[in-house]
Amino acid sequence: MKQIKKTLFATVTAVAMAMLAIGCASTRTGKGTAALLPDYLVLVNKTHPISGDYAKSLELVTVDTVYDEETTEVEKTTYEAYLSLKAALAKQGIEIGIDSAYRSVEYQEQIMRDFTEKYGAEYAKNTVAEPGTSEHHTGFAIDIVPKVDGEWKWENEDMMQLPELFARIHKELPKHGFILRLLPGKEDITGYSYEPWHIRYVGRAEIAQKIMDSGLVLEEYVGAQKESAPEGFAQLAEAAQSTIFKIKSRGVLRVGTTGDYRPLSYREDTGEYWGFGIEVARRIAAELGVQVEFVPTSWPTLSRDVLSEPQAFDFALGGITITAKRLETMDMSEGYLANGKTILCRKEEAQKFRSLSDVDKSDMRVMVNPGGLNEKFAYENLKNAQIIVHDQNEEIPALVAEGRADIMITEITEAPWYVQNDSRLSAPLLSEPFTHGEIGVLMRRGQNDLLAKVNNVIRAMKKDGSLQSLHEKYGLVYAYAGDQ
Repeated sequence: MKQIKKTLFATVTAVAMAMLAIGCASTRTGKGTAALLPDYLVLVNKTHPISGDYAKSLELVTVDTVYDEETTEVEKTTYEAYLSLKAALAKQGIEIGIDSAYRSVEYQEQIMRDFTEKYGAEYAKNTVAEPGTSEHHTGFAIDIVPKVDGEWKWENEDMMQLPELFARIHKELPKHGFILRLLPGKEDITGYSYEPWHIRYVGRAEIAQKIMDSGLVLEEYVGAQKESAPEGFAQLAEAAQSTIFKIKSRGVLRVGTTGDYRPLSYREDTGEYWGFGIEVARRIAAELGVQVEFVPTSWPTLSRDVLSEPQAFDFALGGITITAKRLETMDMSEGYLANGKTILCRKEEAQKFRSLSDVDKSDMRVMVNPGGLNEKFAYENLKNAQIIVHDQNEEIPALVAEGRADIMITEITEAPWYVQNDSRLSAPLLSEPFTHGEIGVLMRRGQNDLLAKVNNVIRAMKKDGSLQSLHEKYGLVYAYAGDQ
């Protein structure tokens, strides 16, 4: 494990240094080489210069700015969180872009020279951060620009005239792991005047919310202005680590899945997992540069397992429909698979069923698995049929084929596989599902960086055609949730 520097900031206390030192954790990249991981609470200002080789720890991506044909760089996870923030603001009718983000020490030196030549040494000293002391060196700071009436308002003077607009932007920041870095009235601490456009990524949304709610600036919050670290500082350092930071630190993405839902998630007797959702999970793990571990869960315990303490897994997938009820207490990704309720029956009886009313008859034995939306749908919509709850979802199709039940309530993502693999079965209403929804990835709240990453992978899979290829591979011809 490579140690960048034992002393990152000359005046930070010993406890604070333990948190701020960036070389204390490493993981394996997809190429098998050690990589330093970012500390999203690292403090860089006029009295806390950055380590000379800090940039070696960053994974930077090149992105567009608001200026034609000009680009900048941003730390990868920070940029994914920014995209999440940008999308959320767009829903409110607010458009933002990037003015600047990461700056190397060398680039900052050039800025200082340019300002000195143009405005004089005194003005440059009061306006431009000394090379090595700019927060932009971290890769976690972004200067944003709003678009108003079709024009980017990139002049500082113009932006200072938009307090109501920036108030709306600032309210949204912590939900995506950002804070407003330079607050009014804190100039003596930060060394800079209030800048409503300067935002800083700190990792977890709950930490960002605490900082914003406290009215403190980062110097105060991490205790770097105090002679000793504040009580609970170690716990703060642990909590401040982003979800992706922790995943990369352990080198494993833990994925909860029921393993009973062909062809989305199935666990063989050997312990091997396969399925559509399993391949999506492996793609996400590959994008993170880590291995994947599948953790068993069940439909009755799914929500409890997602919210458990200690955390059982990072997220869950495999036939999990996006619902308003789940979104009340948890987060879900964008949909990657269209879904809807349908039925399985014996092939020789398929002609009987033209609608749900043909199912809801007193002589119909309808079998469902417990704890999920299939059971919920059956009890809400079938008032006359006999409802049988069977513990093992994967056993129900065979029981229907054998005549021990007449109907299985299932979904358009599951039914085709059983029809293709058991000639005794039919799904007569496959193309006319009773409900319409989408399947996504389920996770606990506060993992905004991971949620943004998952959404970006889903979008990439839609764009490069790999998601559609999976639909075709698993015979989900009615369930493609591509770009509409």
